[in-house]
Amino acid sequence: MQQMDNESQKPLEELIHRELSKLPELQAPDTLIQRVFASIQAEEAKPWWQRPWTTWPTQARIVAWPVMLATAAMFILGVPWLINLASGPMRSDLSAAFAKFLNPTVELALSLGSTLFTAAEKTHYHWFIGVAAVIAVMYLSCIGIGTLCFRVASHHLRR
Repeated sequence: MQQMDNESQKPLEELIHRELSKLPELQAPDTLIQRVFASIQAEEAKPWWQRPWTTWPTQARIVAWPVMLATAAMFILGVPWLINLASGPMRSDLSAAFAKFLNPTVELALSLGSTLFTAAEKTHYHWFIGVAAVIAVMYLSCIGIGTLCFRVASHHLRR
């Protein structure tokens, strides 16, 4: 069947080729090469910390890991501290003002969390397992279909 499709498309292919070969060659702007080189030089002139993380010096990446982990830990541990601050006794005017500002957000988060936990307790756990399984299958299907499309496309490009 593939062979028949190729044969029926041959006249169309020849017509398109003839028409395209009649068109004049497009010329690149005279300043294109200079702009490309200027862009490359500007990228190379950037300091190392403004470049992509994978191009940083090894020592800087080694130092950056603990800093990033400490930042994540401060965020993870800081949220419960802020919740405690907003609901516990106040130690100063600054913390009282911050807690007053943060209190509606904390109350909303706590009520939503409480609602979700109550719904989770009332729902049978097999539903959660089923939903998680469906999500996992959908995710793996997307990866599989993407891989298949890539292989089909790259197979046609290799010819």
